[in-house]
Amino acid sequence: HILSHEDDGMMGQFLVEDGTNGMSELEEGGLVVFPNPVEAGELTIASQAGSIRFVRILDPLGKVVRERNPNAAGPVQLDLEGFSPGPYLVQITGADGGQVARPILIQ
Repeated sequence: HILSHEDDGMMGQFLVEDGTNGMSELEEGGLVVFPNPVEAGELTIASQAGSIRFVRILDPLGKVVRERNPNAAGPVQLDLEGFSPGPYLVQITGADGGQVARPILIQ
């Protein structure tokens, strides 16, 4: 259903969806992001449950610095060569649309 917010329409509307159990396939089936910290420039993301539909990497300010749409059932490799050292956030979207975020550190 669609729920109006009590801010006189400043935020528009929110779409509220009822998930079956609140967990995506990625969370239930195990998601592995390695190595962490990243030293050699390549990051591997693997899911035991379902395919990985979309991967996004955000810098400490929340800016998207890399996006990839692998639609892959197997492991996904991302080349992070040239990234500045520091913390980043990896957002992963599974085939079921569920999203999981994992922090990584690039050294």
